[in-house]
Amino acid sequence: MTIPILGLHHVTAVAGDPPRNDDFFVRTLGMRRVKQTINFDDPGTYHLYFGDRAGRPGTLWTTFPHPRAQPHTRGTPEVARTTFAVEPGGLNDWATRLRDAGVAAEEVDDALHFDDPDGTRFGLREAAVPERYEPCTGDGVTGLSAIESVTLSVAEVGLAAAFLRDTFGFADGGESGLWVCGDGDAAQRVRLEEGGGAPPRLGAGGVHHVAFRVADGEVQEAARLELAAAGLHPTPVQDRQYFTSIYFRMPGGIIFEIATDGPGFDRDEPAESLGEKLQLPPWLEARREAITGGLVPLHDVKG
Repeated sequence: MTIPILGLHHVTAVAGDPPRNDDFFVRTLGMRRVKQTINFDDPGTYHLYFGDRAGRPGTLWTTFPHPRAQPHTRGTPEVARTTFAVEPGGLNDWATRLRDAGVAAEEVDDALHFDDPDGTRFGLREAAVPERYEPCTGDGVTGLSAIESVTLSVAEVGLAAAFLRDTFGFADGGESGLWVCGDGDAAQRVRLEEGGGAPPRLGAGGVHHVAFRVADGEVQEAARLELAAAGLHPTPVQDRQYFTSIYFRMPGGIIFEIATDGPGFDRDEPAESLGEKLQLPPWLEARREAITGGLVPLHDVKG
């Protein structure tokens, strides 16, 4: 069985100071904070989601920011870089925007590379973005929307490529290391590069996992059974409120998640005010006072 992957769903990283992390993605990169919640597995830590106006899968960058997080130590295997798509002809404008914000950026081939305040590695690349994505606009500037691709640093590129091809149904993208699914649009691309050295030590500036989209829970359950039969030990289905998830380590060691498209981020707050207030899942609502007392307040944002 080939799992019918629709594309990238989100990428999740560990971060440091929560207000600084939040400000960078909202104010510098022009994304919308579409959900302010907590790490369901560690309720003393925020889980922040940033994306297009509706928080559509394929646009989502999410973080676990904590003021006492230790710095990430890079290694292999890991998600080495997350690249966002910008409109054709817009890369120079983004270079100016980053420079004006004090962010050092470097042109590398056809992309612009830079780090966030924690050292997480990002890129910008000009690419057509499907019309379903709706980037935020403000002050005459269009913010980031769709993820263009993720770059995976692996010890054995052939092993990772075989998994993407045979299990996820990806195809050779026609560029060295590029693999695509669907139409190969933004949010449907993975790049593989050979890495080496010791495994990473996860901390602020490192990516915890990359999530891929499937249509619904039925497809997700079929995928879980397929992965279990292949000896990849997927987790039981996890209720993440806004989607459901399973997790496993792909051959080579990077944590992959398979997440459903729905039910979406407007299930517990109106679409026009996404991300403005802390949302807790029902099973943690009774602990709201204790949880909020341990979190660093974020700056107010309006959708």
